[in-house]
Amino acid sequence: MKRQILKALTVLLIISALTGGMAACGKKEKAQMSDGTFTVGFDAEFPPYGYKDESGEYVGFDLDRKSVTAMAGHL
Repeated sequence: MKRQILKALTVLLIISALTGGMAACGKKEKAQMSDGTFTVGFDAEFPPYGYKDESGEYVGFDLDRKSVTAMAGHL
């Protein structure tokens, strides 16, 4: 009984390792901004991460972080 459980756990471990390895080998492409725009999706109803200020502009931590990332060229 213990031997069967050990075999099953070993098989599951091998399958998990292979699946994770295959997922990590995917093609990574860098984002292209041909027109200079950067589109960000965020939840505008969750201050301080994203909300509308008094002037109707979207502001918050998520937008600040993304704009710093875009300016640094880490897309």
